[in-house]
Amino acid sequence: TNAQDEMRLNCLGCPYKDFMYFYDYYGTDEYAHQFVEAAFEGTKTQFTNGNADFSLYSFMGKEQIIKKSTVYLNIFMYVIHGWEEALDDCERGCLDCNDGAAHSWDEGVCYYTGSIEGGPGGTNTGGKLLHHLADKRCTDYKTCGVEGADLGGTAKLNYDLFSLFSVGNFQLLSGNCPAARATAKEITEKMYVPMIQGAMRCAYKVGEMFGGEKEKAEGAAFAAAVLPRVHAADPGAADIIYQNLKVGATSTDFMAAKNAFQSVYQKMGVSCTDVGGLWSDADNNYYAGMEPCDDATLFASTNEVEANSSNVLAVILGSVFGGLFAIVLIMWFVEKRRAKKTMAELAVFKATGDDIKDLN
Repeated sequence: TNAQDEMRLNCLGCPYKDFMYFYDYYGTDEYAHQFVEAAFEGTKTQFTNGNADFSLYSFMGKEQIIKKSTVYLNIFMYVIHGWEEALDDCERGCLDCNDGAAHSWDEGVCYYTGSIEGGPGGTNTGGKLLHHLADKRCTDYKTCGVEGADLGGTAKLNYDLFSLFSVGNFQLLSGNCPAARATAKEITEKMYVPMIQGAMRCAYKVGEMFGGEKEKAEGAAFAAAVLPRVHAADPGAADIIYQNLKVGATSTDFMAAKNAFQSVYQKMGVSCTDVGGLWSDADNNYYAGMEPCDDATLFASTNEVEANSSNVLAVILGSVFGGLFAIVLIMWFVEKRRAKKTMAELAVFKATGDDIKDLN
């Protein structure tokens, strides 16, 4: 693959931030290719983090990994490459590079959407790529429609993204590179939402509804697509999610995985409103424990935890530096007393004028 050259080493904006989340977590530029190849071969990956042993899966599990990871790992990052390449061209002031910055931007939109998106009458039955994934997850989390409160139709996420696509395109054509970069950041943050929704849904299906290999493999694929971003925000949260959703996990605690995801929403630029809650058609309500969180409460709690951590650190540092200051002060007094004592002793042996005369 060309990820090393095009996203880490030999591009104007290299290294690209989101690609580095994945490179740092997995330890290789070819993480997506190697993940899928290992599933084809039924072997174990050799990553720094997030390894998967696909020899534990039958054809059913490997099929899910291959189909979903091709989109969630490979195409996902290539879409981001489209935004970044467009921004590089904008920074160069080169509207004709790569057929123009707006062309690279449009390419990203195309790979996000796919060529068969949309079914008869505008339904969301078609599609295989990220646009369709968002539409599928919105029916699970009641985040469809312009207001994000429906159980069917186009995901609010897609309405939001296509508005941002248009804004970014205009900014690029206007040469407003800083504004386009801010828009690209907002787009990329939203693209992680269906991965979070998918991972939490599978954690619930496996942990509470005794899902089989298919659900476990789906969960592992979703987790692989978002774990690097979570890890950049909080390695501990990423480890909790990995242990509960990895290939071969001995048990799955959906609440632990959910809480770990929610603990990094703010750092990821994701909101409770974006994600929603897992809906049960049978009960006409949210599944117990999978209700939507509240942004104000969650972010206040997150900020309180961070503030407490900062206070603890401040106390520790204050104690350390206070202790060092006390030690220095004590040493100064000891040294001062020692100097006075030495001067006194010297005074005892100082010769007087009469003594000098006697010596002569």
